[in-house]
Amino acid sequence: MLMGGLIPAHTQGYQLQVLIQGMPDGMVYLSQFNANSYEVIDSIGALNGSFYFYLEPLHPAGMYRIDLQNPDQPGKTNHQDGPGYIEFIWGEESFEIYADYRDIPGTVNFSNSEENRVLGLFREFEEEYEQKMNAMYPLIDRYPPGDRFYDQAVAHFLQLQEERDEYIVSLTEEYPGLYATRIIDSYRAVALQPGLQGAERIAFLREHYFERAPIDDPMLLHAPVYTGKIIEYLRLYRRQDYSFSEQEEAFIVAVDMIMANVSGDPDLRTFAVEYMLEGFESFGMEKIQTYIVDTYVDETCATDVVELAVERVKGYRKMAEGQTGADILVRNVDNQVLRLSEVDADYTLLVFWATYCEHCREMIPEIHEWYGTERPQNVEVFAVSIDTVKSDWVQYIRDVQPPWINGHEPMGWEGQSAEDYNIYATPTMFLLDRNLTIVARPFNIRELRRSMRKLTR
Repeated sequence: MLMGGLIPAHTQGYQLQVLIQGMPDGMVYLSQFNANSYEVIDSIGALNGSFYFYLEPLHPAGMYRIDLQNPDQPGKTNHQDGPGYIEFIWGEESFEIYADYRDIPGTVNFSNSEENRVLGLFREFEEEYEQKMNAMYPLIDRYPPGDRFYDQAVAHFLQLQEERDEYIVSLTEEYPGLYATRIIDSYRAVALQPGLQGAERIAFLREHYFERAPIDDPMLLHAPVYTGKIIEYLRLYRRQDYSFSEQEEAFIVAVDMIMANVSGDPDLRTFAVEYMLEGFESFGMEKIQTYIVDTYVDETCATDVVELAVERVKGYRKMAEGQTGADILVRNVDNQVLRLSEVDADYTLLVFWATYCEHCREMIPEIHEWYGTERPQNVEVFAVSIDTVKSDWVQYIRDVQPPWINGHEPMGWEGQSAEDYNIYATPTMFLLDRNLTIVARPFNIRELRRSMRKLTR
C-alpha cells in the first residue's frame, strides 16, 4: 500500500485528486467496503482542502469512502454541519473530487469518473421513481375499484415499474463493464401487483423479493448492497405484535428464504451466514443463531466469526429451557454472602447486568416497576452485577435501592457465575424454579410478563 502523498514515478496506478473548499487542515482517511463494513486502507494530511490518494490495480473495484479529519476514530467525523465523508465508486479510473466543506452532500462532484456518473444517473432516476410510487400507493389502495380513473391509475402504476426495470436493463447493456452497473442491476424487482394490501402485499414481496436480483455476484461484497438487501428482506417478517419467540420463528423462515437465494459461491455464503449470525447475536436471538449454525455452517464457513458463533451456540444449549443452572455465590453491598440456591421462592428471576450497560439502565427501572406492582408472591429477583469497578455498583445500589436481592460478581465477565450461565451480553435474564431448572429465558420485560402468565395459569 502506498500513502497518498508518495507516488513513485515508475508505478502504474490510479490517482484520486480531491479538493474540498473551506476544509481545515488535518488528516483524512481512505476506506474500502468489504463484506459488511468500511476498512481504512490509507491516510494523508490535507492542506488547504487539497489532497490525493493513489490506488493500485490490485485494489478491488467497489465502494470507497473518504472520512474527513477524525484521527482518533477513523470512519467517523468531527464535522458538525453534516456528513463529513464522501462515498464513491472506484473502478480502475483516475478522477477528481470537488466539494464544499459546508455542504458536502449537496456540492460533491466527481469529474472524469464514468462509474460515479452512471451511478448518479440511476440515483436521480430512482429518487424521482420513489416520489411517484409513494404518491401512487395510497391512490390505488383507497380509490374505489371499477372506476375508469382507477383503471388508469393501475395501468400507470404498472407502467412506472416496467419503465424502471427497462431503465435498469438499458444501463447495464450500455455500460456492461462498469462496477456501477453491477450495483444498479441488483435493484431489479418483480412488479408489485395492484390490489394487494397489507398482509397480501407483504406475502407477495416475501415470495418474489429475490426473483430478479438474487445474492449471486461476489464482486458486490465490495459495496453495501447485500447487507441492505438482507436487512430489507428481514423487515418483511417483522411484526410488532409477535412475542420474542414468535419473532424468532418468523425470522427463521426469512433466513431460509435468504439462503435459498444465495448462490453456491463460498464467499457469498460465508458472508450471508456471518452477517446474519452477528445481527441476530446483537438482538439476543439465540434460537436463530443455533438454527443457522446447525443448518448453514459447513467447512466453507471456517472464519473467526463463525467459530465464535459455534462456541456460543454450545453455551446456548447448556443454558436452554429445561437445563439446570449452577448455584451462584456472591456478596452484597455489606459484604454478606448470598447463595442463589437459598432464595426462598418458587421461582427466581436471575438477572445479569452492569451499571455501565445502557440497556440495563433502561430495563432495571422496568423490573423495579414490575416488582412493585405485578410480581407474584412466589417470585423473587436475584440480580448479579458484573461491574468490574465495584464502587460503581455499590453507589448505584445505595442511590436506587432496588428491593430485591443484589449481589456482585467481582471478576466481571470472567467470573464463575458469568461463565456458568454463558453470559456474553447484558442484560440477560433466566427464570428458575426451586431446583434451579431454567423454565424461561425472557429477553425483555414484555417477555417476562408473558412467561409469568404461563406459570400462573
